[in-house]
Amino acid sequence: MNRLLMLLIVALGCISCQKPLNIQRYRQTVLIDSVSLDLTLTPQKKATGMSYYPVYYIGPTQDTIRFGKQLPSHGEFEKFPDIVLRYLDQVTLTVDTSIKLTNLTIFESHSIEDGIDVKRMDSIIKEPAYAIILQNQSDSTLYIGQFNDLGKVVMQYRNKLGKWTDIEEPAYAYTYCSTGAKTMFLKPKQILVAKLIQRKGDFDALCRLKFKNFDQVCYSNTFRFKIDSSQLSKIPKKDF
Repeated sequence: MNRLLMLLIVALGCISCQKPLNIQRYRQTVLIDSVSLDLTLTPQKKATGMSYYPVYYIGPTQDTIRFGKQLPSHGEFEKFPDIVLRYLDQVTLTVDTSIKLTNLTIFESHSIEDGIDVKRMDSIIKEPAYAIILQNQSDSTLYIGQFNDLGKVVMQYRNKLGKWTDIEEPAYAYTYCSTGAKTMFLKPKQILVAKLIQRKGDFDALCRLKFKNFDQVCYSNTFRFKIDSSQLSKIPKKDF
């Protein structure tokens, strides 16, 4: 009896030590993020002019989607399918600012000890974020890019004249070495969940995301977003 009681106490202790899941809803789909929601976080200033939208889930559309760590950036190279989607008329890109998430960036270091590659965790940065949803409703496979972020997506803002302008460079433009990089595809009827990291800014702008595939472009819905006014003086000159 005492042993059973001790096991029960240990089990309850383990449950109480677990961080709460962040449960959100996107339309009819329940999103369960194992990275708990931290409402005490404050946005940080954007450090570079490069886009960065980390991907956390790629897979079938289901009633419940679970995700936790960011998808791995390196791994086995996946060959291109025979038919790759070119047109984006059946692709939707959505930014849902009602879905509050926490982005978790883990920095690691590697060292060789006794001929063995040893990996250590250096630091963890937590940042508030929103949900990005990319859906492929077509019957063909959509090429997303390499590594584990939406490198072909950039943010735009609408200026006083009503013109939409890129305020960052696509991450793939800075990719000089992709040895061992994973190739990301969004297969027919699949959904992708990424995170839009909130930033500290002094300018409240009307923004949207732009995804370019070959000569086709897909835009997200518009949303209010804090950006730094210095970004407006560094508008990319490239027309990617």
